[in-house]
Amino acid sequence: MPKQHISRLSELPEALAAEIGKCVSRVANALAGALDNAGLNIVCNQEYAQAVPHVHYHIVPAPVLYRSTVLSEAASRPEEASAASQANKAYTSMLKAEFNAREELDDEEGQQLVELIRAKL
Repeated sequence: MPKQHISRLSELPEALAAEIGKCVSRVANALAGALDNAGLNIVCNQEYAQAVPHVHYHIVPAPVLYRSTVLSEAASRPEEASAASQANKAYTSMLKAEFNAREELDDEEGQQLVELIRAKL
C-alpha cells in the first residue's frame, strides 16, 4: 500500500491512483471472501468529514439479511412496472434494516476478522 500523503483523490498522480486502486480491490476481495459477503460499500471522501485532508478508503461490509431476487426479477419485465415499484420499496426497506442491524465488533471479534482478512490477502 502506498504511503505517500496526498490531500485529494483528484490530485493523485495516475500511477499512484492505479496502485491504490489495486490495493483497494485486493482488500475488498479479501474482506468479501473472509465474510462470505460480496456486499460492500467502498467510500473515499475528498476533504468532506476530514480534520486533515488525505486520501483513504472505507470498505464497509453490508450486513447479511434476507436477500430477495424479487427486485431484479420484477425490474426485468417492463410490463410489471408496479411490481418493480413495490420491489423497490421492499429493497429500500431492506437497506434501512441492514443499516440498523450494523453492530460494533469487540476487540476479540475484530482480531478474528483481521486474521480472516489477512488469510485472504
